[in-house]
Amino acid sequence: MKRLLSSKVRWILLYLLTQLTVANAQSIVVKGKVTAAKEGIPLTGVTVAVKGGKTGTQTDGQGQFQLNVTDRNAVLLFTYIGFIAKEEALNGRASVIITLEEDNRKLDEVVVVGYGQQKRKDVTGAVSSINSADLLKTPAPRADQLLQGKMPGVQVMNNTGRPGGPPRINIRGSNSVNGSNDPLIVIDGVIGGDFNDVNPGDIASVDVLKDASATAIYGSRGANGVIMITTKRGKAGKTRVSYNNYFTVQQVAKKLDLLNGAEFYQMRQNLLAFYKSKNMPAAVALEKELSQVDRSINTDWQDEVFRQGFQMNHELSIAGGSEKTRFMFSAGYMKQKGVIDGSDFQRASARFNLDHELSNKIRIGINLALAKTGENRVAENQAGGSEGGDVIQNANKFDPTLPVYAADGDYIRPRNSGSQLENPRAMLNERTRKYFGTRLTANVFGDYAVTSWLNFRSSFTYDYADDLNKFFTSGKLLAEKNSGYAEAQTNKYNHWIIENTLTFNKQFGDHRLTALGGFTAEEETVYDFSASGRGLSTEALEYNGLNLAATPAINSGSGRNTLASFLGRINYSFKDRYLLTLSGRSDGASKFAKNNKWAFFPSAALAWRMSEEDFIRSIPTINNLKLRVSYGQSGSQAISRYQSLARITTGARMYSYGNTEVVGAQNGSVANPNLTWETTAQLNAGIDFSILSDRISGAIDYYHKKTTNLLYSKPVPTYTGYTSVLSNSGTVINKGWEFELNTRNLTGAFTWNTNINFSANKNRVLALGDLKEIYQNGSGNALGDGFKRTGVLRIGHSIGEFYGYVFDGIYQHDKEVQALPFPGAKPGSIKYKDVNGDGQIIPDDRTVIGLGVPKFTYGFTNDFAYRNFDLSVFFQGSYGNDILNMNRIKLERAGYEENSLRTVLNYWHGEGTSNTIQALDEPTGEMSSRFIEDGSYLRLKNIMLGYSLPASLLKRWGIQHLRIYVSGQNLLTFTKYTGYDPEVNSRSGDGALFWGYDLGSYPGIKSYTAGLNVTF
Repeated sequence: MKRLLSSKVRWILLYLLTQLTVANAQSIVVKGKVTAAKEGIPLTGVTVAVKGGKTGTQTDGQGQFQLNVTDRNAVLLFTYIGFIAKEEALNGRASVIITLEEDNRKLDEVVVVGYGQQKRKDVTGAVSSINSADLLKTPAPRADQLLQGKMPGVQVMNNTGRPGGPPRINIRGSNSVNGSNDPLIVIDGVIGGDFNDVNPGDIASVDVLKDASATAIYGSRGANGVIMITTKRGKAGKTRVSYNNYFTVQQVAKKLDLLNGAEFYQMRQNLLAFYKSKNMPAAVALEKELSQVDRSINTDWQDEVFRQGFQMNHELSIAGGSEKTRFMFSAGYMKQKGVIDGSDFQRASARFNLDHELSNKIRIGINLALAKTGENRVAENQAGGSEGGDVIQNANKFDPTLPVYAADGDYIRPRNSGSQLENPRAMLNERTRKYFGTRLTANVFGDYAVTSWLNFRSSFTYDYADDLNKFFTSGKLLAEKNSGYAEAQTNKYNHWIIENTLTFNKQFGDHRLTALGGFTAEEETVYDFSASGRGLSTEALEYNGLNLAATPAINSGSGRNTLASFLGRINYSFKDRYLLTLSGRSDGASKFAKNNKWAFFPSAALAWRMSEEDFIRSIPTINNLKLRVSYGQSGSQAISRYQSLARITTGARMYSYGNTEVVGAQNGSVANPNLTWETTAQLNAGIDFSILSDRISGAIDYYHKKTTNLLYSKPVPTYTGYTSVLSNSGTVINKGWEFELNTRNLTGAFTWNTNINFSANKNRVLALGDLKEIYQNGSGNALGDGFKRTGVLRIGHSIGEFYGYVFDGIYQHDKEVQALPFPGAKPGSIKYKDVNGDGQIIPDDRTVIGLGVPKFTYGFTNDFAYRNFDLSVFFQGSYGNDILNMNRIKLERAGYEENSLRTVLNYWHGEGTSNTIQALDEPTGEMSSRFIEDGSYLRLKNIMLGYSLPASLLKRWGIQHLRIYVSGQNLLTFTKYTGYDPEVNSRSGDGALFWGYDLGSYPGIKSYTAGLNVTF
């Protein structure tokens, strides 16, 4: 019996040993690490599973995992939210290193909307989004510049190359005529932010709300669209320290082709010969002038003004925390030296975001942001005036046969003592314009989970800004007539907001309901003070010696306005297929008249997720298909405080007692008790789609906007004692298409992704009150009476039209002049087209000659990656817009004492010699199509090549990720425009009526950048 039992035990042990040996031969323990391909940082919480099996695990805080696998040749599947899933065959390996690529489409799954967030699949409105990875592919000093060409319906124009200069942003066209068309900026839920105060590296995402369904929740401030900026926050886990740096070299993208010294002298000699042939008295003075010219001098005044610029940027961030407390701190410093001597901009910023969970029901947080800016600015975009115009115009027109300095060391003056030109070098050296700004924004909030489906949130924000501006102009400049001028300004701004919202969110079977209700109150106060003086007894103190001025002046003022609001939104979903959104806001503003203090702005939207229907689910190539339609209203309160009231203006010296002037007061404006909001009603229809396993995705939208009660300063009869009164008197519509396409063309070791976006907008004026047309003066007083009507606003036409004569060449002989007479015309004069056919050229022949608004804008990006290399190529463009090149008006005059473009060498000097440039000493005429140019362009906006060092190498140095890169901005531009830059608008700050004006603008720049990103 014992022998039998012993034998059985031996057989059992032998069987178990055999099975264990077989098991060991087939199963292994696989270890590995998962990191992000872009940054090289470990990914926590990545799901690691055996494909087709039930075995799985997740990565730890270091991105590491360990998994028992029964098959040495199994395929592991790695999935993580926001990243592209990846399969990896083991092929007998027991250790693997995995890198996951970011899935930009999935990173957008959570969209920031007004007073909350939504999943992308639940969004019923038109919302475009971009994350920080895509945003920061183009180095730029301002975050708003990074949006250009990246989103459909969002038009960003970098109107100036000035350091720190703001671009012009329009979302779906221009809604207002006199008021602002700028979108509302919301930073971390706080209304009223400024892109210039935000370090681009702090931004986590940007969401742009475009249709009324998305913007109505912001009521009277949502008509121009809303840009939601979300800054980075800390995450639970190991503290991460990141440092980003880049250095950029910049240069003027293009110089104008002007006459050199020899050519200028020869043109003046030709004029002298012309004067002598006509026995004109002016020949005597001109001959004397030319006899004194040093023909060896050839001063390039553009080179005297332009220089090589640079930009440097430093960013440091520290982020981390525990499950209960998370933080992010960042600090940044940026400095840009402009390509015009004497211009620069710098910004120092700091941000601190904190989230803390007091309990499982209460969460509190703090957002603090501080920014300090400083700028030295040169004169640009001016239309003449007491300070002598802008430096660009003076540099282009100054005599190239003159040196910079006279023999006595003083600045050289124009040969003609009556000239209004200033020495460009004197303008840069003897005039200072300094701007200093400080802004502090503090936001504290708390969330209380009343139940699992009801949450209360309270938020308080305090926003403070302090600006100090200092100006000085030396008496050495001709415009000051040996009497220096100085001024100092200070402006203080205080703004507080209290917001309280209650959110209900609950699932009832197939029904899901989310409801939001809230109340907000806010107040803005401003104070400004300025002191100026002319005739300084000493200039050594500049703006610090205003008490030494012969004619001092002091001005001060203050203002206050308030806003109270009730808001609400309901989101309903049935089976995640049928979606309904209702929202509205009631605003009460102190700005408006007593009869219209309050207004309500509602909206409604429907969406159908067709891809959730059985008849679509059966089509494997379709991953997502959603139809959207919305209609609603939003408003604009784009007026200054007190504009609805009768105001008194002080500061005019109206009374004299003996030799003493007494400052008095006078009526400033008439009251309008019916002044009300501009209201924009918008219809939007769109489709979101994704096919072929999300390799192709995108959206198409059509919109129709109608803005009524346009705010406009309506002219009134002079006998009233006023020139105009602000009233609601107009209607304008905008309609257009938007298209966005994202494709993942290649995956694997070599990846290639493409983004394309396209926007087309058409604008039309339907009503202007009791007016039929309104003319605009786009040149100020800089170009004479013939150019005071440069644009027109007409019923049935678009905003931004140019107005003038149609250029029809040059009069070749007397018969042409007799056949089509024009005051002062003779052979060699400019000829215009007889538009009305009456046989003469009169003001009635003026007509619409161009449009400054583009027909469509577009952008397309291609991103490539291979192993540790990445390449991004971004093109951006505009089509169908015209530019009024006002620089040519003064630079296409042959033989004048001021310099000219080289095109004047082809001047008319006899029948058939030229049909483009008038004769010697002939003026450039009046506002005409001659100076209207095609402003369409295609630009290589950015190209960036990066390399991420291998993780195995960095590990030795204690570095998680290190990437170096080089890039170029604006390296290629394809355009027919002859000015400095087709992306220009000298009048961008003067409202929607002025598009495409170019007069002395700060030229565009070309940049070369090298930088690095490192994470510890």
